Amino acid sequence: MSEILNSYGANLLSNLLAFLLRVAGTLLFLIAGLRVIHWVARAAVLSFQRTHLDLSLQRFLLSLIRVGLKILLFIIAASMVGIATTSLVAVVGAAGLAVGLALRHSLANFAGGVLLLLIKPFQVGDRIQAQGQSGTVEAIHMFYTMLRADDGQLVIIPNGSLANGVIVNFSSPSPRESLNTGVN
Repeated sequence: MSEILNSYGANLLSNLLAFLLRVAGTLLFLIAGLRVIHWVARAAVLSFQRTHLDLSLQRFLLSLIRVGLKILLFIIAASMVGIATTSLVAVVGAAGLAVGLALRHSLANFAGGVLLLLIKPFQVGDRIQAQGQSGTVEAIHMFYTMLRADDGQLVIIPNGSLANGVIVNFSSPSPRESLNTGVN
């Protein structure tokens, strides 16, 4: 009987030691992973600054990079400890789908804002006509664009419809002005 207890105790001790080593390795992995995420975020900031990306878009993309990488890091760390991550990944995916469906109009406006900030069909101060409205662009936000109409009213247009519609920019140079007339 004492042999069984001794073997059980030795087995328990070796399993506990193996688990503690796995936890210590996982903690080192987490610390290293968080440092790598910090370096990736710094590299992204430098890249954004070199490309002169809009500040609000920079902040959003940086937040998206950090959160996405941290979620991935913690899922990998959980699997290293021995936690079954398939159900965790399924829950995260289902939550993402639910949030995406609930916010689909806001996400469309956000995506439109990203497109407008990247493509830049107009800038603040330009006179444009879009979505049946015309005026001077006062601000371009992530979800909407603000125009000051001729009568002084403030017109707010969602970026989703603005990015998918026709935009007439009266402030951009005409094609004749932008052509190089030195070559005939």
